[in-house]
Amino acid sequence: MKRKGFTLIELMVVVVIIGILAAIAIPNFMRMQQRAKEGSVKNNMHTVQLAVEDFATLNSGAYAGGFTAVTGETGETIVQLLPGQVHCVNPFTGLATVATEFLAADPKLPAGPGVLAAGVYSYGSDATGAALADGQRYAIHGGGATGLANLSLILANY
Repeated sequence: MKRKGFTLIELMVVVVIIGILAAIAIPNFMRMQQRAKEGSVKNNMHTVQLAVEDFATLNSGAYAGGFTAVTGETGETIVQLLPGQVHCVNPFTGLATVATEFLAADPKLPAGPGVLAAGVYSYGSDATGAALADGQRYAIHGGGATGLANLSLILANY
């Protein structure tokens, strides 16, 4: 009498093959998720850059010294110029990102804020408390996945 079906050995081989494929695919999937989240932070940084440029257009070409600075023409802040008038969503936490501001050490070259939390971005211009400020330079930095280093992207006009 002939039985139909798979033997235990055949089933175990299939399970081992599936396990090997999962061991290869899951780390790749996690890395891709991480890169997608960092890409989202870069997109948030670009959105803020557009609001900063819009601010300068409405403020006779001078960039904001911070997020509370208002334009000379319409009295709007950078946050009010963002789409939906809110800060962007942090892809690592799912919460609204409240950007940080940093003081520019050199008024000609706005320096980075140092270590940023994952998904957080910061803005600084030479009009942010610098002695020789002319409001003509700015930089936007973003926090990477680990929060231990900035992203490789720095949006600036200096």
